[in-house]
Amino acid sequence: LGHLIRTLRKESPNCLVIDAGDMFQGTPIFTHYRGEAEVALLNLMGYDIYTIGNHEFDEGAINLASQLAKARFDIINCNLDARALPALDKLIKPYVIRTLQGQRVAFVGAITPDIESLAMRRDGVVLKRDSSEPDRDQAWLSPIKQTVAQLKEQGIDKIIMVTHCGLDNDRIIAAEVPEVDAIVGGHSHTRLASPVWVERSG
Repeated sequence: LGHLIRTLRKESPNCLVIDAGDMFQGTPIFTHYRGEAEVALLNLMGYDIYTIGNHEFDEGAINLASQLAKARFDIINCNLDARALPALDKLIKPYVIRTLQGQRVAFVGAITPDIESLAMRRDGVVLKRDSSEPDRDQAWLSPIKQTVAQLKEQGIDKIIMVTHCGLDNDRIIAAEVPEVDAIVGGHSHTRLASPVWVERSG
């Protein structure tokens, strides 16, 4: 993978390496090193942007904070509330903005709305929800909508989501947040032979 990344970067100076989460998983290496090896390898390969997946909590959020503190790539997520764990909270940005060919492009991170039932060792980290949202099924979208609105106010009109939400939820984001131009998604392990297009009104 590192060789492929180096080859692509030689071909295109605007190549970005983006990870949609679950870099921690139940391998013998992870079981022994608890994520240290994975973060070190992503650093060596020159990853640019990463969003947190549910399996990153397999050894708990305290361990996750310890491992991500060594990351040399941007960690993005806009819908996790990690204030109960300051060591993790200070590492996470809701978004990053990169300038590509003179254009400012925002990358916004998000995790599955099911994170609280999928990860038991969150050490106080919870999902952000908008309690004022009358439709409880839509409450998880509010932090995403709010972050995208902030970017629009800054004049950013190229917005890419980097999600660990799964394809079905990515379709919902694409339909409900029309300002989003593209989604790099993970979680559902869906192999896509070609991009999924979502038609929107307006």
